[in-house]
Amino acid sequence: MNKYYQKIVFALFGALFISNSYAETDELILFPAFKDNWDADLAVAATVGYMDIGNNIAGGGPTYGLQATFNCPVFTIPGKNVILQQLSVNFYDNNDLELTTFEINPHYFWQLSDELRFGVGPGLGYISTDVKNGRDPNLWAGQAGFAVEYRKGNLYANFGSRYQWTESARFYRANDKKEDMDNLLTTFKIGYNF
Repeated sequence: MNKYYQKIVFALFGALFISNSYAETDELILFPAFKDNWDADLAVAATVGYMDIGNNIAGGGPTYGLQATFNCPVFTIPGKNVILQQLSVNFYDNNDLELTTFEINPHYFWQLSDELRFGVGPGLGYISTDVKNGRDPNLWAGQAGFAVEYRKGNLYANFGSRYQWTESARFYRANDKKEDMDNLLTTFKIGYNF
């Protein structure tokens, strides 16, 4: 994406964030989880997806995992929109490489209707690797992504994608070349809305 289009995208997201954040007169609340009236709005889901790893070690393959989503316990923001914390664990096994990713992805969600929300946000991840006949480095990662969430009664469904940038490490004993595990993960989640 060239810089002109990047500026347009960031300007649009910024305008949406500002206009929706202050659409109502609610106040900023720090540590709402310690208040008596805090509602976690918890949902738990099973996930399936596809991870595309952009290096010579693995390539693309299916994933599965679990996710818990809840209102941000650190602060709430003014307006009708919310920040949701998304904690997930994902499993990938392809081309003699096994990955387990642990992720936290706080997303700012715009309420599109009573049941539908759209969110974007950053994230932090930790990856445990198991390479056949190789080293098994663990990697820290940063990420950014989006999600579309649907909740109705006890039904929870989510479709999302995120790109993850990882640190580099040596994966093979006979090779000192460092490689990263940068990857694109797209998932569908279905579960229970409490």
